[in-house]
Amino acid sequence: MPLVVAILLCLAFPLEALAGVQARVEPNPTYLGDPVRLYLEVSGADRVPAPDTAPLKKDFEILGSTESTRIAVTNGRRSETHGWILSLKPKRAGHLRIPALTLGQARTAPLELEVRPLPPALKRRLQGQVAIETELIPPDAHPYVQQQVLLRVRLYHTDQVLDGRLADPAPNGDVVLERIGDDRRYRVTRNGRYLNVIERLYVLFPQRSGHLEIPPLRFEGHLRAERDRGDPLMQRLFGRDPFTDPFFRSPFGGALGMDPFARPGRAVSAASKPRTLEVRPRPAAFKGRHWLPSAALTLKDSWAEHPPRLQQGEPVSRTLTLEAKGLEASQLPILKLGPIPGVEVFPEPPENDDRVEGDQVVGRSRQRFTLVPQRPGTLELPGIRLDWWDTGKDRPATAVLPRWRLKVAAAPKAAPPPPQVRPAPSQSAASAPGGSYHLDRRSTAWAAGAVLLLGLVYIWWRVRRRAGRNAAPKVRPRVEKRPRPDSRPLWKALARVCREGDAAAAERILLDLARLHWPEDPPLDLAALGARLETRAADQVRALIQVRYAPAGGTWQGEALCRVLDGRFPLREAAGPRQAAEPLPPLYPPRPGR
Repeated sequence: MPLVVAILLCLAFPLEALAGVQARVEPNPTYLGDPVRLYLEVSGADRVPAPDTAPLKKDFEILGSTESTRIAVTNGRRSETHGWILSLKPKRAGHLRIPALTLGQARTAPLELEVRPLPPALKRRLQGQVAIETELIPPDAHPYVQQQVLLRVRLYHTDQVLDGRLADPAPNGDVVLERIGDDRRYRVTRNGRYLNVIERLYVLFPQRSGHLEIPPLRFEGHLRAERDRGDPLMQRLFGRDPFTDPFFRSPFGGALGMDPFARPGRAVSAASKPRTLEVRPRPAAFKGRHWLPSAALTLKDSWAEHPPRLQQGEPVSRTLTLEAKGLEASQLPILKLGPIPGVEVFPEPPENDDRVEGDQVVGRSRQRFTLVPQRPGTLELPGIRLDWWDTGKDRPATAVLPRWRLKVAAAPKAAPPPPQVRPAPSQSAASAPGGSYHLDRRSTAWAAGAVLLLGLVYIWWRVRRRAGRNAAPKVRPRVEKRPRPDSRPLWKALARVCREGDAAAAERILLDLARLHWPEDPPLDLAALGARLETRAADQVRALIQVRYAPAGGTWQGEALCRVLDGRFPLREAAGPRQAAEPLPPLYPPRPGR
């Protein structure tokens, strides 16, 4: 009967709860033609197959995917978290539905994505070589004081832009501004031409209510001269200026347009539209001690999953975790347990960290306490309440941890003291009647005990020695290695694009294959990949680089590359102790005297 009840309970709960499936898409909303990222995460499962992406092909073009695995050990319990990032390109504008995806026996929840058509004003600005677009999140721009506001900056530029600088926003007013995350780089199609996009994200925290203005962001840069049309490979190869804005960092490690021998190009500039915020004061309906405007706030207790067993004098640890969306960890209050009768409490400094989740900054503070019960009996720990303001519902809210009522066992009784030896009589044993007899009997007893002890030690040593000879050899536990992802589909795709002469697709697939082959240390570009291959393969990779990035361009015959690779990477011989691996020779050797 208990088995039947357990099976019915398992069937009553969805598999998502067992596997811990999470899915999110960003950015949301987005413009038609811009790629989005779909994040999938499964926790609590040892092995999870890759997601079935067939349902996505109706409304999305799948540009690529990456996979990751995290292993954590908490209180002796091992857990794995598997993640995938899918790069998708919407096929149409409107409200698109990302259907539920299957990952083994688990399924994600469906998501909604808003794809907006490109505004006419932005279309007009994109007629030039450079354009800047800013976006406030939330778009209504009426936050409370100290509430998070995101500012997304997109810089659109053509391949003719050599270099440039874009200053950080400088709001007029009392505001905390920080840049979060790394730059996103991608390409989009606008008005029938390709544009490069570099996207940055800033977070603003207004410190006072009232009118807040964000002046226009300005870009200053240079275009290539007329005789330098084509991809500026030489500028990329020679670029090493550490002061150039990171917006324009070359994939070869330097800054674009920093060739010391190149002529300065034509100046180009662009500016964004100014933005304004109307910051609301702290509402009168909020009566809490700490003002916490958040989209979602949670308070967790480590004892909720693993209640402790308390014993008098024995220390136990308790961890409280406070997490808030829309707030940084520095804005969160320090939690306190307060004085508890019958318990000594030793708090530790909080551990704070921040992360970006979609369009939200998520701050987390972990506070650990060590508690030592001082007496047996019943221990009562008071509950914890934390008031905060729900910005999504625009009303006060409270996070609550319930109180604890636990039993404290008494400390184990101490061992009885050893028996005391009576002192010898004041009269000497030799002079007392029968004293010599007592001394002889005691000496004999001590000698017999010593002989018996030595015999027991010898017998124990022989038994251990014989057991060691007959013991079976120790067998090391077999460690199962996780198989690598199957790379055969990528090799087939590489052979196809080589036959078609598609150099751009060949570069992308080669780098994907390199990431599978060297997951811990993947090469970042074709030049780094060629440095790891033997001579014939390196020559073919160099030919592909020349077609892709040389100013003259030209057609590419990819059959030779596929023949020399043939479904594998032929690696160069390992360098000796005095020989280092040489990089690929430059496409354009320097002239004598330079």
